[in-house]
Formats: sequence, structure tokens, C-alpha cells
Amino acid sequence: MHNNPPTVRRVTQQCRVSLLGRSWKVLLWFCVIAAPAGPTLAQPLIDTVASIDNLVINADYVYVGKIIKVRDEPIPGGSKMPGFTFEVDEYLKVPMEEDLTPEIKRRGMFVSPPTTKYKDWMNRSCRLLIISNGSSPHRPTVIELAPNKADVFTADFSLLHDPGEIIQAAKDAIKRTPSNIRRLRTLRLMLPRETYKGTRWEDGHGLMLEVPADSQLEKWAIESLDHKDPLNRRQAAQALRYFKSERNAKLVAKLLDDPESAVRYAARQTLERWEVQANQ
Repeated sequence: MHNNPPTVRRVTQQCRVSLLGRSWKVLLWFCVIAAPAGPTLAQPLIDTVASIDNLVINADYVYVGKIIKVRDEPIPGGSKMPGFTFEVDEYLKVPMEEDLTPEIKRRGMFVSPPTTKYKDWMNRSCRLLIISNGSSPHRPTVIELAPNKADVFTADFSLLHDPGEIIQAAKDAIKRTPSNIRRLRTLRLMLPRETYKGTRWEDGHGLMLEVPADSQLEKWAIESLDHKDPLNRRQAAQALRYFKSERNAKLVAKLLDDPESAVRYAARQTLERWEVQANQ
């Protein structure tokens, strides 16, 4: 092996230091370019709640009943999942392909742990609205039917607390949905803050309501196209994407002259989805 003279070694070391310095400069330049122009702040989380309409229309089973037994231990030779048994007061919905069995007053359901809330409802003998989907049978939605215990929204933004009104809203939503439809598209709408004043969502950064894309949504959207709040007008234009018609195209086209740019953009997007020229 040959030893380099001292002068050569010195030049080599200087070149390495020079290259290293340039590398750091390039890296620093890249970081400055890649950095955002302003401060990066975490976006506030907005809560989402499902309307009673959305819950029952997209459910397979809807019951009114009381939990009479909660099981934590596995079934010998069967499922290891916990579950509960409930006594049915009223059948609101079962799949059309199943026979009606009103004489069967006790039903069972597997649930994901923990079972604390189910035991609490059982111990207090609570009357419950039990909503279950075949696609997620272990995660039922359970609403306690007691005065001022539930905050339940309907798809038209009404907030219900009364058990009788909640049950009737569920029945109305089930009744107006054709029996050959098992699932409906879901749309999220931002709720006006005054609609959830005094609820557990009041101090949040906003509340989105999940509503089904059905005839009631179309009616709401048409009525909201000339609402004084630009948020409602924008959401109305977006909601109407599910309801293409010559009449709706003419109504949405009027929003192309809206003073708010977000409303105009939503209207253009809807017309483009329908492949309708803006001047029609």
C-alpha cells in the first residue's frame, strides 16, 4: 500500500470538509423550500352524529325492548364473545326475507366487550331502542328511551328527547323507505350551532349530522337553495347531486350567480357531475 504525501492528504481532507459543508447547505435549502409558508396548526376535530333516520333506514333489525341478562363468559362449545338477552316490547323492523315472529319475545345478541353499559341498562330496567346491522352485528346502537336521557337528531335537524317522539321518528323513517331498499347513501351536513345548544356537543368545534340520501333530503335541499346562510346554500347544492333532474338542474344553475364563491363552486361541481352545461 502506498502512503500519500502530507500535501496530498491535506488537500483531500479539505475537499471532504468542503463537500460536507455544501451538503449541509443543500439540505438546509431543501428544508426551507419544503417548509410551509405559515404556522402548522392542528385542525379542530368536528364531531359526527347519525340521525335516527340514517340509523334505522340502514339497519336490518330495530327493536324496542329491555335487557334481562348480560353474559360475559363464552358459550360452551360456541362463541367466546359476550352478549345479552333482551325482551322485545315491539318489533319495528326485520329483514323482508325473514318471517315475522311477534310471538318470540326474547332475543339474544352478541356484543363486543366491555359489557358495562349493557349491565347498567339491565340493572336499571331501561326501555331501549336497539338497532342492529347484519354487517356489524356485534356493535348495536342502543338508545335509552327515558325522558331527557337521549339527544337524538332527525334528518331535518330536529332534536328529540321524548321517548315517544324518538320511536315515532324511527317508525316514520322506516315507513317512507321502500321495502326493497336495504341501504341508502349517507351524506354529512354541518348543523347550525343553535340546533345543538345545551347538548354535550355545545362546546365542540362543530357537529356533522349523517342523513340518508332520500326524498326528504331532496326536499330539504330544494328549500335551502335560497337560504340566507351561505353554508346551507352550499350544502343544498352538494346534496342535490344525488337527485338529478331537469328541474333541479335549473335550480342549481341559479347558484352560479351566488355572491359566495364556495356556493358557486358547489353548484358548478353538481352540474359537472350531471354533465349539464352551466348555461342550460
